[in-house]
Amino acid sequence: MIQWVPIWFLVVTMNSASNSATTYEITFSTKQKCESELQKLTAQIKAKDTVISKSRTEIKCVQGEAPVYVPK
Repeated sequence: MIQWVPIWFLVVTMNSASNSATTYEITFSTKQKCESELQKLTAQIKAKDTVISKSRTEIKCVQGEAPVYVPK
């Protein structure tokens, strides 16, 4: 049997100067884990000189669902 369970995606979208976008998604089992990683990543971007442009990067946690097989 398939059961849908809630999951969280940390979505990082980086826009280039030519307006093309690259998106990365990391999956977490809880909102707290996603938000914790979001805070760490945001702090790293703010603290360092990096190739990531702060003004062209969007980072957010988004709720979703995933199918999980549950044996009868």
